[in-house]
Amino acid sequence: MSISKIDPEQKLKPYDPLWRYMKISAFSLLIEGKAFFPSVATLQSGDPLEGDLFWDPVWLMTNLCKLHENREAEFDDWLEQRMENWEKDLLKRNLNNEMLHTGMFSKAYVRELAKRRAVWCWFKSHDESAALWSVYGVCGIAADSTLEPVAGVPADRQGHVPAGVHADRLAGDVPVAR
Repeated sequence: MSISKIDPEQKLKPYDPLWRYMKISAFSLLIEGKAFFPSVATLQSGDPLEGDLFWDPVWLMTNLCKLHENREAEFDDWLEQRMENWEKDLLKRNLNNEMLHTGMFSKAYVRELAKRRAVWCWFKSHDESAALWSVYGVCGIAADSTLEPVAGVPADRQGHVPAGVHADRLAGDVPVAR
């Protein structure tokens, strides 16, 4: 299997083969016309690197401040309220260390983002993956599908699928286990 860089312009085609490795309980939900979309934080409880973001703290905080223009202090307060006590203490002891503050606030933001972002990962390949079987499919199943069944899922203007979307809303097509 080769590893290639993702081209942001490359789109999945409706007939591209997709695989999902899941526990029997997750598959049972699909059969019932439901789906479980765990948060990134939930997945990280079993695999700390799952959904991990590699970000530049200065870039992240600069852009977040632009988004919260005229409300930077309110945004900083919101993040600080969600920090652990030791993080708050460290910030107070290092009031003049801008890089420390930037790093701590960016880390808090990414941690909060992980709690609020749900994921449902599929693997694009013509073949099953032994590595994914060993990590995600132990005592589970591999489901194969294509993008076509999920093409009608309603999304907001940023392309996010709303919480609570169930498999029965996906054109009535549930992936078949092999």
